[in-house]
Amino acid sequence: MELAKNGKKTKTPAPIETVPEKKKMSGKALKLLLLGLVVLLIAIFLYRNKQLIVVAKVNGDYVYSWELSKMLKDRYAATTLEDLITEELILKELEKNNIQVSEEELNTRIQEIEATLGGQPLEEALALQNITLENFRTQMYMRIGVDKLLAQQVTVTDAELDDYVKNYGDTLVGTTDEEKRNEARQQLQDQKTGDALESWLADLKAKATVVRYL
Repeated sequence: MELAKNGKKTKTPAPIETVPEKKKMSGKALKLLLLGLVVLLIAIFLYRNKQLIVVAKVNGDYVYSWELSKMLKDRYAATTLEDLITEELILKELEKNNIQVSEEELNTRIQEIEATLGGQPLEEALALQNITLENFRTQMYMRIGVDKLLAQQVTVTDAELDDYVKNYGDTLVGTTDEEKRNEARQQLQDQKTGDALESWLADLKAKATVVRYL
């Protein structure tokens, strides 16, 4: 307590306690912590997704995904690329000529094919050829569309139909004469369309501008 100049007593203010500041993490320590977290996250990701890098282990030796990719590319890339180019050309040509294939037409054609499998499920038969149902439906869509596009170039006469039923009637699954003739007509149509398709597709590719980067 102190005396003021006028003789009155005054209280001396208590000293203010200061709270020590927390030590800040140095920039180097922060970088090391972040680096450790990144390494940990990468390790967890690789462990959970090891199939992205390692696809097999043979007698202790690893087979890596890039080895598999390279082999697949060397063996199948060129053929697969040509299939994709062909598919793109056909779909664009169908669109250009306003050729439509309904879901009903597609399902009917698939059911006809499935009926020739002797009770074997379609997806099982496709799996034996490494074809998915989705890819098969795309192929059927294009085939029906091309059939429509080439319909004017492909005709089946009654004489051809009679001859086919006479010679190959035992191979047809239809139970009535009408069913057999319809099946025979479709098979002859497919055969002739296949013959016309080869030259049509060759002409389509010749006119197209295709740049391959593979």
